[in-house]
Amino acid sequence: MQHRIRAAGILVNENKILMLKVHDHTGEYWTLPGGGLEKDDGDTRAALKREFLEETGLTAEVGDFLFVREFFETTKNRYHVELFYRMTDWHGEISLANLEGLNDQDYIQAIDWLDKAQLQAARVYPVELKQELWHWLENGISSLHVGSFIEELE
Repeated sequence: MQHRIRAAGILVNENKILMLKVHDHTGEYWTLPGGGLEKDDGDTRAALKREFLEETGLTAEVGDFLFVREFFETTKNRYHVELFYRMTDWHGEISLANLEGLNDQDYIQAIDWLDKAQLQAARVYPVELKQELWHWLENGISSLHVGSFIEELE
């Protein structure tokens, strides 16, 4: 079995969440910007900052850790752990131009700000974005991330 660690970012602006419209073997749906941890990233926060810029064109800071989701992708025999963070202090213009030549170029179809009603009507993953997320954001709920480190043997 393969394993994949992914970090995703939740950026809210004027009661709308920045989402990516993607297309895979299951069809089209909306999901949060983010991606897999790569060798040179160091940790999930660095991976998310890199992926967020690639997929949205925005430079943003990684804020509070919000939640984790795990699932098994049977078609690829892959176990996923996804870490979701709030994004803050962003600037730039949303754009998919940074995807040119990357492996997500055909997967990501569009980027847009979706409000609560639009999320309710859309196919969205994770589905918790339709209900629980708004409660968490409105009430300032976040989880605890105790950090990451490199263990060195002496």
